[in-house]
Amino acid sequence: MATTDWSSAQYGRFLDERTRPAHDLLARVQVDGSGPLADLGCGPGNSAAVLLQRWPGAEVDAFDSSPDMLATARASNPAVNWFQCDVQDWQPQRAYQLIFSNAVLHWVPDHELLLPRLMGYLQADGALAVQVPAHHDSVLHRELVAASLDSPWEDEMASARAGLSPATPVFYYDVLAPVCRHIDIWETCYFHRMDGSRDILEWVRGTALRPFLAALPHDEAREMFAGELLRRLQNRFPAHADGRVLLPFKRLFFVAYR
Repeated sequence: MATTDWSSAQYGRFLDERTRPAHDLLARVQVDGSGPLADLGCGPGNSAAVLLQRWPGAEVDAFDSSPDMLATARASNPAVNWFQCDVQDWQPQRAYQLIFSNAVLHWVPDHELLLPRLMGYLQADGALAVQVPAHHDSVLHRELVAASLDSPWEDEMASARAGLSPATPVFYYDVLAPVCRHIDIWETCYFHRMDGSRDILEWVRGTALRPFLAALPHDEAREMFAGELLRRLQNRFPAHADGRVLLPFKRLFFVAYR
């Protein structure tokens, strides 16, 4: 089996593009940063850096389940309190003014239970700020699913396909409205300029492709599947006049105030 840990090096190949939504999310948060802040699913430390850019000297507790991500994160800023923890098991010892989560919670099931629980970990007037991918109707998503369905290992990848199920803004409103005093929800589609279709493959290899590859039985199968996905992406993302390709990528944001 492929490793189940994340690769901070692979994820970091497009770190600027992956960090931009964290900036856009934080720009809409209306708290003063005087209380403790939690970065839930902190990855290689890029989102904690965004928090500290806005509130230098703030007390930040950052949590991630990946040892590799945390090794990179700890090296990035020793002033942050770094903890290894799975979001599903997270039971903080104190309340936070802000719980911030950039591109993490879509990996965690049962949001109708998870989000009210996270709201309960906030201080009075605190905020839960979340960004998750919302590209379930994108060409990239459809080609990834189609490649898995056409694969000799279709059955092995069934659980990976199930993990891509979408959640809508209406779903999040219905879950959060009963437990918050105000909620701000929006979507943004980013258009990332890539050198070619192979870059799109490397982009998705760092995130959504991981569970598909991990489900396959050996390295040869993983390379065969990645090659088939690349062929599909080359057909669907033709180069523009400058030789580059554009990757549309939609993301969903919300900020809920206790």
